[in-house]
Order: sequence, then C-alpha cells, then structure tokens
Amino acid sequence: MKKILLISTEFFPPAYRAGGPVNSVKNFVNVLKSKYEVYIITSAKDLNQKSNMELIKINNWIKKNDINIIYVDSTLKVFFNILKILLKYKVHFCYASSFFNVKFSLIIIFLASIFFVPVMIAPKGELFQGALSSKKFKKSFYIFLFKIFNYFKSVKWHATSIYEKKQIKNFFSLSERNIVICSNIVQIKIKKYIINKTKIKNKLKIIIPCRITPVKNIFRTILSLRDLRGDVVVHIFGEVDDLTYWQKCKNEILSLPKNIDVKYKGTIRSKKLFEIYPNYDVFLMPSLSENFGYSIFEALSFRLPVIIGQNNPWIGMEKIKIGFNVDPKNVKNISEKVQYYINLNENEFKIIRQNCKLYIESYIKNVNSKIKNNLLNNFF
Repeated sequence: MKKILLISTEFFPPAYRAGGPVNSVKNFVNVLKSKYEVYIITSAKDLNQKSNMELIKINNWIKKNDINIIYVDSTLKVFFNILKILLKYKVHFCYASSFFNVKFSLIIIFLASIFFVPVMIAPKGELFQGALSSKKFKKSFYIFLFKIFNYFKSVKWHATSIYEKKQIKNFFSLSERNIVICSNIVQIKIKKYIINKTKIKNKLKIIIPCRITPVKNIFRTILSLRDLRGDVVVHIFGEVDDLTYWQKCKNEILSLPKNIDVKYKGTIRSKKLFEIYPNYDVFLMPSLSENFGYSIFEALSFRLPVIIGQNNPWIGMEKIKIGFNVDPKNVKNISEKVQYYINLNENEFKIIRQNCKLYIESYIKNVNSKIKNNLLNNFF
C-alpha cells in the first residue's frame, strides 16, 4: 500500500495564469504519484480571478490522472479538508508549495504540527532578494513571526538549487539536514519538427512571456529597447499582477521610437504559447531572480536563444552559444545583447538554433533523469 502525501498549493491545473509554479507542482506530482497516494488541496480560482474555474467540481474530492484533488473556494474549506485527511488517514508527509501564503501554506504547516506529521516547505524563490523587494514590510513581519515558534526549526525545506539553499539557511539558521536540494523536473511535449521563422538581418521578433511584476524587470527591459538599430517587434504575454507597475511600463512603451513595436498580448495558456514560440527569434526576460524559470526551458526547447538575468539556474548561456546572462539592472548590457541578435542573418541564426536543440536534448537525457531519480529515492 502506498504512503500518503498531502500537498497544499494555491494553483493547480486547469489554473494557468500563475505560470511556472503551476508547472512545477504538476510535474512534481506526476513523478511522485507512482510512489505515493497523492492528495492535493488547491484553489477553485485562478490567479487574480473573482469567479471559479470552469469544468471542475468545487469543494468535492475527485480522482483525476491517479491524483486525489479538491478545489476549494474558501479558507475554511482549506482548513477543514486538510483536517479531514489528517484525521482519516495516516499521512506520511505534508508539502506546502509556497512560503508566503497564509491560506495554502500556514494552515497545513500548523495542522501538520498538531498531528506530528513531517512537513516540507518549498519557497520557490520567494526568499530571493529580488522577490523580497516587493511587499517588503509584510514579508519581513511574516518571517519574524515564523521564527518565533521553535517547532518550525524542525520543518524540512525544498530548495531547487544550492543558491536557494543558502538563502533559506541564512534566513532561518537551519542545519544542513533540514534542507533538501532537488531541481524542478521538466516535462514538455514538443513537435518532432519545429519550423522557426526565417531570421532577417537587421530585424528581430522578440517574445516576453511572464507575469507582469517588478521582479520580472519588464520596465528596464522596455528601457533597453530605446536605442536599438533595426526593426524590432516585441510581444508581451502574461498576467498583469501589479497594475501600478504595468502602467509605468505602458507609459514607457508609448515613448519608444517608431522602429520598436511593442504590444501586450494578454494572458495565454501554455498549449497555445507552444504553438507560437516558433514565430519568434529571441526570448527576452532579464528578471531580477528566478527560482527555476520554466519559460526559459520552454523557449530553448523551441530553439529560441534567451537573454536572461544572472540570478537563476540557467547560467553560462553565452559559453554554449544559446543566449546571454545579463546584469538585470544594467539597461545598456541588456540592449547590447538584443542588438547582437538584430545584426545576425538566417545562416548565423541556424547555428544558434541547433545549439539550443542539442542543449535541451542533453538536459532531458542527463539532468532530467537524475532529478526524477532523486525525487523517487532521496526526497522525503
């Protein structure tokens, strides 16, 4: 009989607006369900939505793809359904897929402590400096309260990189055994034949798929486009998470020269995004920090070179000629790398696309298989 794993996460498919974190939990569960009986409690609403998602049952446990799921519409429902599972079954482990989430993290941590069930927290980059810069006072107060209770020193933490492990350890003065390092598993279905648009010299088509928040550094990215030479088309896809910040970005877009055409294309589902990746030349997202960066992996999978920040697991892009890691606060640095790709012709771009293809094939064959093995044998 399988051991029981109880997961509390705010967003789970069919939710999609939160982007990478949804994929992270989905892929995580798809691996672990072969070893554990998985129960997931999640929100009935997608990110920033007032109404419940369609095509799902609300406040009732359902079985889907060998996973037990309940989509709830209130904080009380979160509390009572976690309590119900802990009372009904012998739960082996509880997992909170966020740190700064009272409804879907603090409740499961609190109840797990009462029932003496081991619990693991996955902050998913929330403790990185870039992420902490927004809502700073609220987050500082949350961390302060968290440190008060001695119980939380025995909680296990899931870090996706050595860098994140250091961040967690510094905040909570934890011992090595309390932090487990395991990168995110990636699962993506790519058509066998990918037809990328022809790259024309002195022209560039850029895709920016991300949530509109300060940590994604959209404003500086737009500033970097000001002095580009050539014809540049930029399409931004993603949920607007910060309206004030987005207004600032829109004001800057209006002041760009005529050779730079920037359009916001709204929120798009992953399946649809996969269909349009081959229509672009370059992926641009020099964010302040990334816990993993699913969209970076996706772009490379569709043979798009990437211009990204330095605080993420995808480092050394320039060395293997599949992109650039830039200083996200250096507008000139971002601009220079974009201009580099504008200047290339189709023959030069073919080599870069082939490099992306080889890199992703190697990653899936070697790195991904090791992560999967780690999840199944060394994680909990």
